[in-house]
Amino acid sequence: MNAISESWTCPSCGARFTGIPPEHRLCGDCLGQLESLGYEPAPGAPYGDLPPCPDCGAQMVEVVPIVQPPGPEPAGGRRE
Repeated sequence: MNAISESWTCPSCGARFTGIPPEHRLCGDCLGQLESLGYEPAPGAPYGDLPPCPDCGAQMVEVVPIVQPPGPEPAGGRRE
């Protein structure tokens, strides 16, 4: 069996990794930070077509708010 390995860089923090990159190309730390703020990578990653960040020069990452599915109605129905 041949192991597939490639080098990739997280566009958010610039850390380099070896292996198969995730579809969104973010490292676990950067993905966790986004999710803790209520965001996730926008569909259509990677983001090679976005301009670099004007502040730090790193590749920008497009994000969207995490949409939670509606939960069950509270016991006793809705209050108005």
